[in-house]
Amino acid sequence: MKKFIRYFFHRDHVIITLFGFALLAILSVMVVNIGFLNPVSQALENFSITDMFFEIEHTDEPEECNIITIVDMTELYDRGDIAELIQEVDECNPMCIGVDLIFEGEKDDSIGNELLEQTLLHLRSPTVFANKLTDYSGVNNSFQGIVRSYCAEKCGITEAYTNVTDDMMGSNIRRLSTHRLYKGQKQTSFPVKIAEMTDVYNDTNYGEDLLINYRDVDFRVIPHEQIEENRDVLAGSVVIIGTMNEERDMHNTPLGKMSGAKIQAYSLLTVLEHQQIRHVPDIICWIIAFLLCYLLEVAVDIFYQISKAHPNSVFQTFIREANIVSIVFLFIFEILSCWAFYILFIKGSLLMSGGIILASLVLTCEARDIYRALIKGFYSKYDNKQFFSNSLMIEGNL
Repeated sequence: MKKFIRYFFHRDHVIITLFGFALLAILSVMVVNIGFLNPVSQALENFSITDMFFEIEHTDEPEECNIITIVDMTELYDRGDIAELIQEVDECNPMCIGVDLIFEGEKDDSIGNELLEQTLLHLRSPTVFANKLTDYSGVNNSFQGIVRSYCAEKCGITEAYTNVTDDMMGSNIRRLSTHRLYKGQKQTSFPVKIAEMTDVYNDTNYGEDLLINYRDVDFRVIPHEQIEENRDVLAGSVVIIGTMNEERDMHNTPLGKMSGAKIQAYSLLTVLEHQQIRHVPDIICWIIAFLLCYLLEVAVDIFYQISKAHPNSVFQTFIREANIVSIVFLFIFEILSCWAFYILFIKGSLLMSGGIILASLVLTCEARDIYRALIKGFYSKYDNKQFFSNSLMIEGNL
């Protein structure tokens, strides 16, 4: 037992594991600071293991969301027609309405403008209209401009911003901003504002950003011309009025191209059901990464020690000198790690920094090869072999 404990906590295992983390740190600095590696850095930033998990989770028969309904107004452009649609939805007695549309400027359609204003003044259901924050200033972490509907103040409508959180480079929309500052004043996002008007909202102290839960659900989509036939569906439902097939309002998501209205629906469901994805603290991820890397190093070394016990065997020599054992064990550890990440994500809505763990495992195997080569090189060159005499990499030591 003592021999096993001494072997398990041997300094070589500790050095190799730490060496692997040192390689990870060096490569991270290189990717961030070396100019020609910028494309690599951007590609890594645009990768999230959650994209793969959401893709795996989605099936051909998703669960139907019975809280949120989307009314598709893609084919409506006239303000009078849009006003009639909003009024029809309002008369169905929904729990609340979110209109994902900004009525910019009065335009020349005076009849349409008048009909729209009268509709907005006489809405019975709690309703939120979209606006957009512009001219972000990093100095004070605040937006300096806002795009609103022309009749917002005149009609006294409730507004909230619909800005999506991305890097403006076509990356996937993964996060929902709950609050932002406009000229120093706190503004609430569109889905959170809608949630606050529902009967099922439980005020939670969220941070500025939430990871949108694109879980395996689908939303009922009602075409604008079928409101009357779906009065029972709309009654008591949270209704989002927006476009489902407008190319200008399509965005990249982990599930592919998706309309802004549907992204708002997923964001709203995340807030309403408190199923936001929670991040496991990085310190815990680093600790888990170290333990897994240490176990990987011990597992690989056990087979290395077995091969040293039969130095004249061709197969054992192959096992000892080739990287096949490291590759096999690395593959097993990576598969098991991804499986554990997936279970935590799907069952517990917990997200681990999988990149840290997976990269650490790969570099631990590389660190072992480098360390073994260094030990053998120094052992053969220097007469003072005291430091190296106890190394597991030297023939006859265990």
